[in-house]
Amino acid sequence: LKLVLPITGRKPESMIIEKPVTQNKEDFLTVMRLCKQAEIKAYTHYTLRFQPFCKILKEMVIPDQPFEVTSMLPAMGIACVGIHYIDLFLWLFNINKPLLVAYSFLGKYEQKRKGFYDMYGELIIRSEKSGTGRFINSELGGLRTLEIMQENRVISVYEDQRVMTILNKKDNKTIE
Repeated sequence: LKLVLPITGRKPESMIIEKPVTQNKEDFLTVMRLCKQAEIKAYTHYTLRFQPFCKILKEMVIPDQPFEVTSMLPAMGIACVGIHYIDLFLWLFNINKPLLVAYSFLGKYEQKRKGFYDMYGELIIRSEKSGTGRFINSELGGLRTLEIMQENRVISVYEDQRVMTILNKKDNKTIE
């Protein structure tokens, strides 16, 4: 909030605010109110969908076909990293009206930014089409995975030390 307030006073045409925008709901609503009053278009960026491997992934899925997606994000909090995978899910399947059908927050832990806490747990999101995304994270480290199941294919993505591996089990292809 301390960083955004001086910018809204200058009334730029638009601004990109790094997520998480604030630490609590009240501060977030204040930022949105100030932006609306000053007629500032405020955006939060999500870079994952612009990564080359995600563009390959987009070509591999069939958005109109039923799907199930499971994402395991160990030690990657919902606010800091999980949100990128949720955005990727929405983008891959052209989902405009997601529905949060279940969630469980199991706890919080301090991130690398001193004083910033993120939460871990599980979210289940259903699309207006015929598919569901399940996003699970924990406070313990490990390998990030994303598995996409469709009628005639299973695509698995593994991320370790900034190396992405995509396995397309239908065509027996591996892409790194």
